[in-house]
This record gives sequence, structure tokens and C-alpha cells, in this order.
Amino acid sequence: MRIGNIDDAQAGFIVCGVLIGASYGSVDVALNLDGTSIEKATVRSLMPRMHGAYSIGAVIGAALGTAASAAAVPLLLQISALSALQAIVVVKALPAMPSGTGVAQHVRERVEHSGWLTVPVIALGICLLALTLGEGAAMDWLTLAVNKDYGASAAAAGAAFVVFNVAATATRLLAGPWVERWGRTRVLTLCAVIGANSPRVDRTAAK
Repeated sequence: MRIGNIDDAQAGFIVCGVLIGASYGSVDVALNLDGTSIEKATVRSLMPRMHGAYSIGAVIGAALGTAASAAAVPLLLQISALSALQAIVVVKALPAMPSGTGVAQHVRERVEHSGWLTVPVIALGICLLALTLGEGAAMDWLTLAVNKDYGASAAAAGAAFVVFNVAATATRLLAGPWVERWGRTRVLTLCAVIGANSPRVDRTAAK
């Protein structure tokens, strides 16, 4: 059965992608808000390390996907197995979570809304947009670019994604101590400069 130019398998992946994106997006917001509350309570820079824990999972997932691609394991089987494993981990982890996790703590504060749209806030938002576009592009398109544009195998593309996530993990785990020692502004500026001046590989030269 086909729906226009989309067959059953493609339609199934689209539906699964929408469901995964919706669930991940909603949970991601809740996790970041809860992490921010923990930071405020402990007066420490913990969010980078929390994101580092996420990146550790991304490294493991990328490594498993690379190994599965090298062994020619069908993609649908890979996704089904990882989805089942993820569901089991969530069910097992929920009872161990502290009570009150994710519950909003209502604090009466007077917030001056007119003070939000300041020049520093707008400038920081533009910087974060640029940085996030780079990370988002790599997360979504790195493997496809390595495979399709550079002509590498699926396993090599997976290995490139592993390297990317290892670098992200190391940076996030180290960022907390860096921020506590040198401050957010200096660390953010340093990382932005390094990212802007990172070497680029010409596609035609790589081929």
C-alpha cells in the first residue's frame, strides 16, 4: 500500500518520528527546568554535567548503531530493539526517582517583564541560536552527510557520529568545573571562538 509517493515503511518511520519527537521534546523541557531548579538549590553549575550524562547515552546508542550497521542488522530491527530497551529502562527507573521530581515549586516572585528584552538578553539569544543550529545540524544530518556527500559507508558514518558525541560528552562534563572556575561568559566566549575557527573538510578533497 502506498500513500502518494510514500510506502508503508516510510509512513511507519514518519509516524514513529512524530511520536518520538513529541515525547522527547516534552520530556526535554521538563528535565531542563528541573535541572535549573537543582542548580539554584545547590548554587553550582550542574546543568552541563547533566547534559553530559545525556551525551554518554548518545555515545552508547551511536556505538550500538554503528556496530549494527557494520553487521548489516536491518534498521527496523535496530529501532524496535532500542525502543523496547528504552521502555524497560524508564519503567525500572521511575520507582527510584525521588518524590517531587518534575513538580513545579510555586514561589511568589515579582518579575519585571519589561526587563526581559534587554540588549544582553537579545545578544545572548542570537549567540545561542547560532550555536544550537550547529549542534542540531550535526545531530540530524552528520551521518547522512558523511554517507551521502563524502561517500563513506554507513558504519563509517556511525563512527563519525560517535566521535561527535564523545567530543560533546567531554565538553559537557568539563564545562561545569570550567564555569565554576572562570565564569559563564569566558567559557561561552572561548567555546564560541573554538567552534567558529574549527577546521572544515572540503567534500571534493575528501573524495
